[in-house]
Formats: sequence, structure tokens, C-alpha cells
Amino acid sequence: MAKVQSQYKVDRKVGANILGRQKSSFNTRAYLPGRHGFKYNKTRVPKKSEYKLKLNEYHKLKVSFGIEKRRTLESIFSEAQRVRSITKKSLHDIFLGMLEKRLLTMVYRAKFGATPNAAKQLIIHKNILVNGKVVHSPGYIVKVGDIISLHGDLHNNIHVKSAFSSNERLFPQYLEVKSNMSATLKEEPHLSLIPLATKIELNMVVEFLNS
Repeated sequence: MAKVQSQYKVDRKVGANILGRQKSSFNTRAYLPGRHGFKYNKTRVPKKSEYKLKLNEYHKLKVSFGIEKRRTLESIFSEAQRVRSITKKSLHDIFLGMLEKRLLTMVYRAKFGATPNAAKQLIIHKNILVNGKVVHSPGYIVKVGDIISLHGDLHNNIHVKSAFSSNERLFPQYLEVKSNMSATLKEEPHLSLIPLATKIELNMVVEFLNS
């Protein structure tokens, strides 16, 4: 529960409903958290430094993809830079594509979990199968054609059923999700197809990671 509350607190700190959730406290309290948040925001709009703006975009990206540690994001970004030097493709497309193909993100996009944190719990507790085999690493990279499914009778779990039937999110175009709660990655998730609930300024994230 603490992680969910923390995520909603981040929503108010960065000024956005990062995951687009109906439960987000930002929907009713669109001001800074803390004792003086309401008064502070009602009297004047706080001016954010360039560093603060970059930090906000960085937090948006972390929450959107369920990443807790900066070194994890830096490692993925470094790999994206390496791939870019070989392929000459857009760094943003490569970077977000790598984040999107992580098993954690795929489980979340398939709506097996209501949030990235919920998806992570399913994975680390060995409740997710990839091509019929248990995979318990949230950072596992899903390949085109891979089939993601739930272990055992978890499709009857009340929390999983609630997340799967929720109308808060739609399934992305590149993911084929069946009614038996299995999902197949049909194609590479390009930047224009990734369903982020809030706009993220990737240039600022890149500058922040390079600082």
C-alpha cells in the first residue's frame, strides 16, 4: 500500500496524473503535497528551476515504467545509446522501445496488473509465464512472437480480474490480448504507438541521465 500512496504523491509533486488512474489524488488535489501545499499553490505558482523540470520528467518516466532505481534506467539508456551507434535509429525510439519490451511493462500493458508495481509483484512471485515457462525477472526482454500468460488459476484472482476488466486503459496496438488472459507481442513497440498516460519530455530525461 505504501508504494501506491507514494506513486500518487509523485503525481502531485510533478503536477500530472502519471498513470491516468481514477484513484490518483492529483484528480482532486492538484497542488503540492505537504502541510503547506494548498496555501502555497493558492498564493503563487512556484517557479521551477531547469534542474527541477528535468527531475520531474525523470520521475514521470520512472513511474510510467515501474522502475525504482536510477541505475536500472541508466543501464537501459546506455544500451540504447550503444544500439543507436550501430543502427542510427532515433535514440528516443530505441530507449522507449527497450523500456516497453521489459516483461514488467508488457504485463502491465496486458492489464494483468492495475499498476506497474502490481505487475512487478506478479512477476517476482513467479506468476507469469513466457512461452509456457516461468520468468521472474521484471527486466526480461520480451521478443516479437512471445506469448505472456498467467500461471495456474491466477486468472480467477479478484485483483487480476478487476485490472483486466478495467476501462481505465486500452490495449496497445502491438499487443494481441485474448479473453483467456494471454498476450502476444505482435510487432516492435515504436514510439508513436506507446500509450503513455501523460506527456514526457524525453529530451529533458536524456539530459538528466547525462548529467
